[in-house]
Amino acid sequence: VVVCDKSKLDKGGYYGAPTLVIEIVSKSSRKRDYIIKLHKYEKAGVKEYWIIVPNDEVIMRYTLNEKGSYEIPDIYVLDEDEEIISRIFPDLTIKLKDIFTLWE
Repeated sequence: VVVCDKSKLDKGGYYGAPTLVIEIVSKSSRKRDYIIKLHKYEKAGVKEYWIIVPNDEVIMRYTLNEKGSYEIPDIYVLDEDEEIISRIFPDLTIKLKDIFTLWE
């Protein structure tokens, strides 16, 4: 967990919607990540939601629009030079090969 807004922290934990959530999907969590969490995060106002699918070497990046709904996701497929860049944190750039080599 990376906390950017310390005002949302107190002795009981973190309160409010995070800005960015990254989920790593397993076979047993697909329904939860693709449907249940997607709708909960959208309703809560999570600005950016990444779903990483290690077996398929794919990342889906959902971004909340000004109406409070997720846009059609940007889809990234592993390629030697492919990078994913956060729309919310433009300095956050990660090469896909660095993500997916964790599962080799």
